[in-house]
Amino acid sequence: MLKLNGKLISKSLIKSGVSERGAWKLIEFVIQRTYNKKKITIAFTAIGKITELINSIEMKERITVYFVPDCHYSAKHNKHFTELKAIEVEKYVKKNNRDTYFNGEKLNQSDYELRTTNELPLKGN
Repeated sequence: MLKLNGKLISKSLIKSGVSERGAWKLIEFVIQRTYNKKKITIAFTAIGKITELINSIEMKERITVYFVPDCHYSAKHNKHFTELKAIEVEKYVKKNNRDTYFNGEKLNQSDYELRTTNELPLKGN
């Protein structure tokens, strides 16, 4: 099982039907993620109960998708096709970030590095 996160940028309507195995539901959706400042889009297919969850997610909302690649052969086109089947989807939950102040000045915590030792750097050595 693989995992990707990104923003939901497109989703299809839920398709449904009945086959010899019983009733089925399917939805296709696309997420966008950034990799080395380049935007990459990835298409997924989801079946079953997960379709309702994906349908309820707002556009441009950040999600994490757990998926497996699945390969099919098309005799009509004489080709193999790979689709990414979503197994689980999680919505991102924003953390409750509190602003940090020092001497009345707002600090950005990412401006400071975390040291893993208790030793202070000595000047003049």
